[in-house]
Formats: sequence, C-alpha cells, structure tokens
Amino acid sequence: MIQAGRKVWRRLIEGTPGSRFQERYLRRRQTPSGRLRKGLVIVAGALLVIVGIILIPAPGPGVLIVLAGATLIAQESRAAARVLDRVEVRLRNAIRRG
Repeated sequence: MIQAGRKVWRRLIEGTPGSRFQERYLRRRQTPSGRLRKGLVIVAGALLVIVGIILIPAPGPGVLIVLAGATLIAQESRAAARVLDRVEVRLRNAIRRG
C-alpha cells in the first residue's frame, strides 16, 4: 500500500504543471471502482480540507492538509482537477514574479 502511494505521488510530481491533476483524474477513470468508493474518497477529501482550514491558523501543516484533501477530491472530480491545475499555474506564475 505504501509503495502504491509512493508511485501515485511520483507520477503526480512528474506530471506536466497545468495538467497533472487532470492526468491523475483520467488515470483513475481507467481503473474500475464503484460509486461507493468514489463517494468515500470525496468525503475523505472534503473532511481533510475542512480540518486543514481549521488548522491553518495554528502552527503546523494546515495548508498541506488542505492540499492533500483537494488532491483526493480532484482524482474523482474533473471539475476539481481543472481548478487545481489552474490554481497551480497561477501560483507558479505569482512565485516567479514575486
């Protein structure tokens, strides 16, 4: 299970900025999974986002938890994957400028 997680992470990191989350979404669509699993992944992602938002003011990895939750949602939702790809490109541009 850990090896599978590492493989997924590596593929996500090696993906093309601006389309890596959509690529992950398309790869997930190729593997058979039921509606229950999809729903559970989205709920888990939403819970992580909520917990991360609550933890942002506190010292610690609040932003990373939000990103992990958003990534879980994006692997099951094309719209979320598109949003994350756009946000990534904008953040990269802002970092380059700043």
